[in-house]
Amino acid sequence: MVKKAATQEQSLESILWNCRNALRGTVGGNEKNRDAVMGLVFLKFAGDKFEKRGVR
Repeated sequence: MVKKAATQEQSLESILWNCRNALRGTVGGNEKNRDAVMGLVFLKFAGDKFEKRGVR
């Protein structure tokens, strides 16, 4: 049995938010700095990918 994928388009914001949640995992209350660091790591990763493609 094959399930049909939903044809609903997601906004870029929701896609990035879902990626952030997947990378972050479960975070305890004392790991608040981890969110900021993960955000910076993701921005660096995305910036490097865009730079490699020549997009500015």
